[in-house]
Amino acid sequence: MKKLNETIYNKLLLQAEEANDQGLTKLANALFESLAEDAVKENGDSSLKELKEEIYGDLWKIATKIAAYYGTESLDTMKLDTEINYTSDKLFSLIKNVLDIESTFGPNEPEVIGENK
Repeated sequence: MKKLNETIYNKLLLQAEEANDQGLTKLANALFESLAEDAVKENGDSSLKELKEEIYGDLWKIATKIAAYYGTESLDTMKLDTEINYTSDKLFSLIKNVLDIESTFGPNEPEVIGENK
C-alpha cells in the first residue's frame, strides 16, 4: 500500500495534537492511531484496485469486531458482503469528494490512450 507523503503526515500530526489540546480526544486518538501505523514510509506503487480491496478488507475486519462484540454465533455472509461492498464503494467516493480529488486515476496508474489524467 502506498503511504502518506511526509508533508501531509506532518500536517495530520499537528492537527491531531491540536485536537488533543482542544479536548477532542476521540478525533485526536483516531488520528494518532492512523498515523502510528508506519503511515509516512513510502513502499512502492499501488493501484486503485489494490486500494479498494484493502478498504473492503478493512470493512470486513470492522464487521467481525462488531459480531464479536455482540457475541454473534452466525451471520449471513452473502448479505453482509453485499452491504460491505456497497459501503466500501460509498465510503471511497465520499472520502474522495471530501479530499476534492477530481480524477479516479492515481499518479501511478498506467496511462490509457485517449484518456486525460
